[in-house]
Amino acid sequence: MRYLTRLAPLTLLLCVLLSSGSAIAETNDSEDPILTALGLELERSVELLAAKDQKPYFIGLEVIEVQSVEIRGEEGGLHGYVPGKRRWVHADIRLGEPQMDSTHPLRDSDADYSSSGRSMGAGDDVGVLRRSIWAEVEKSYRESRERMQQVQADQQVLVEEESAAWDLAPS
Repeated sequence: MRYLTRLAPLTLLLCVLLSSGSAIAETNDSEDPILTALGLELERSVELLAAKDQKPYFIGLEVIEVQSVEIRGEEGGLHGYVPGKRRWVHADIRLGEPQMDSTHPLRDSDADYSSSGRSMGAGDDVGVLRRSIWAEVEKSYRESRERMQQVQADQQVLVEEESAAWDLAPS
């Protein structure tokens, strides 16, 4: 017999909305290394990406942690107990404006524009966590730039769009 039980998935979401080149990123004096790393990398990302020619107006960071336990039993006795923990980090970076950004759907395309993120270490070293987060931010920014070029090229087509809905609704 083999059982896999998912215990208390933990989702942390830290987002910032950028307006006119300024950002607000506050971190509490928390002992949680994940929140500390997210806060520090968010501040760093805002600062570094604001200096680029295409600066993001939105940066969202998310870490998902799943804890699991594998228990094996045979003839009424437990023969194995293996706890596990996995983490993923995902960065959502949007270029352009809320009316039309890098996630804007392309004409004649059913492709879903969303990155699945990357695996992150299960340890609590803030430096290691920050490197994983920055690698995901950098990858997401490059993908957003490429996607924004596709969106802008798609807008050059002289046919009216079917939907005029904003890509990110104002709050």
